[in-house]
Amino acid sequence: MKKFFIAVLHILSGGDFKAVSLLCTKVVNGMTTNATVFTDPDPTLSDLATEGGKLITAIGKADSKSTRALRDKQSRKVFKMLQKEARYVNNVADGDEATILLSGFD
Repeated sequence: MKKFFIAVLHILSGGDFKAVSLLCTKVVNGMTTNATVFTDPDPTLSDLATEGGKLITAIGKADSKSTRALRDKQSRKVFKMLQKEARYVNNVADGDEATILLSGFD
């Protein structure tokens, strides 16, 4: 029987802003490099990269209660986008581990 793999985030919530930011960068890089495999990502890689960039900026500016709240809000937004992207990757990969790994997800 063939093993069936799925893309996972390994992050429990959007509150782990550092992990969300790192995974976002990894996924954008992986899927961009393998654009011939991931031809119609949802969300788009442009949108994911833009929101990931906003998170990186927010992380650097989180020096007060209000800026930390903005960072956390942005992290949750990117986390939700990554969840949606993982569903797209799982659909494309159809259980194939090698294809999942190309995306930047584990």
